[in-house]
Amino acid sequence: MIPKSDNERSESKTPNSGGVEAMDMSFQSTMPLVNESCICLAMRRATRQVSRLYDESLAPYGLTIGQLGILGMITSRTNERGGPSVQELADAFDMDQSAMSRTLKPLLRDGLIIDGKPAEDRRRRTLALTSIGRDRMEAASKAWTDIQQHLLQTLGSTEFEQLLTLLERFGRTDFDGKGD
Repeated sequence: MIPKSDNERSESKTPNSGGVEAMDMSFQSTMPLVNESCICLAMRRATRQVSRLYDESLAPYGLTIGQLGILGMITSRTNERGGPSVQELADAFDMDQSAMSRTLKPLLRDGLIIDGKPAEDRRRRTLALTSIGRDRMEAASKAWTDIQQHLLQTLGSTEFEQLLTLLERFGRTDFDGKGD
């Protein structure tokens, strides 16, 4: 864009009632507006709507979709060595360790998970579900399944699978080139 001369700038400004000149608004014609075609805004709107749907269904069980996901991830990553570390969970959810630690506090407080240190590596904090946590996850799984089925019926199986594929792809793509 070619800068305007002093004359052109003064002609494009209009005084307002307070004696302060209004800003030149010609940038609107050259700068794209953030609108419905913005991928980020569309994803955020969809995420809020879908999260609300899951969270409302899981509320009777005292869980959010994020908490249910953590319980499920702990279960799936538990093996003969024990449960996953806080860092392993943070990596799986693309969070930093301190954010994951804050997210785990209500689950620890409510007795759904326990935090331990295995004998072979006392520096490593591992997580495990308690019997209360397993029972709560099993009870909430019906509500989760119902929501999944609702979304499947709403989208149809082809779009449902396409959406999951695209979301997985977005989650694996290194958009910023930092290679985390």
